[in-house]
Amino acid sequence: SLYNAWGSTTFSKVFTYTAAAAPSITSISPAAGSAVGGFEITVNGTGFASAYGFTTNCIGCLGYNTLYVGDTPVEVTRYTDSQIVGTVPQISRVGSVDVSVRNSWTSVTFPSALQLTKPADVHLVSLNPITVDASGGYTVTLNGSNLSTVSTVMIGTESVKFAIVSENQIIVYSPYSPVNSTVNVTASSLWSNSVLPNSLTFTGGGPVPPDGQIGLSINAGDRFTANRNVKLNLVWPAGATTAYISNDGGFSNALTLVKTLQTEVDWQLDPPGVVPLPAIVYVRYNYNDTTYFDDIIIDAVSPILTYASATG
Repeated sequence: SLYNAWGSTTFSKVFTYTAAAAPSITSISPAAGSAVGGFEITVNGTGFASAYGFTTNCIGCLGYNTLYVGDTPVEVTRYTDSQIVGTVPQISRVGSVDVSVRNSWTSVTFPSALQLTKPADVHLVSLNPITVDASGGYTVTLNGSNLSTVSTVMIGTESVKFAIVSENQIIVYSPYSPVNSTVNVTASSLWSNSVLPNSLTFTGGGPVPPDGQIGLSINAGDRFTANRNVKLNLVWPAGATTAYISNDGGFSNALTLVKTLQTEVDWQLDPPGVVPLPAIVYVRYNYNDTTYFDDIIIDAVSPILTYASATG
């Protein structure tokens, strides 16, 4: 069609488009390899040069072929119309897999063309050191066998950075741990994993916090007491190493607990006034400005409900 400011004209059925010849696969070599990948695969057949070429980073792009092992794209290093050579990447699947050539208009598959074998299982034996500071950033050496295929290392529940030194050794970098704890170390490949249970201990952090809402309660939440001497129940956030406790919201004369946090603390309330108003106790953890508090009424005789009625 031609267009201008005054109109247009169209010539119908001037061009005829024909699909490029579909490729065909006649043989694959080798017939087997490790799922770790890294080996070359040669695909023989016809029609491989009828498209623009091969790509792995524009799957389905018009006019381009892509070589697949299973459902994984393969980087093609060279090709002619009758042969493709590519490097097989790591593939999580093991056993028989298809090899195929696909493009935007057709595909051809050689079923069960390649037998992928499972690599030897990852096996951890020891680590050194077994104790690190909770501040993190320390190197820990993992020893074992078949470690070159490791793709993930977990310290506790956290995935950490690591470097593969050899088939038998990995260097990992310890994470920050908010609490003192002993955790598992796990090394995993796409096909197996190995665990060293309770093998790495963090020190220098805060104590493990108890369950419950962060803050404090007086005498486990009682509303009245006949005695100024009470028990404070503390629940601190993960990572806390210090608590400041005071009868004064300004934290004058505060009791400071440094790395000795405990769930129960003996405490003395300020003397009550003539009118039994609530006595308040305040706490802050670490150097945070967030203040938690609880109150209790000091009264020699707690009120007793003897009668209640309702009208409606």
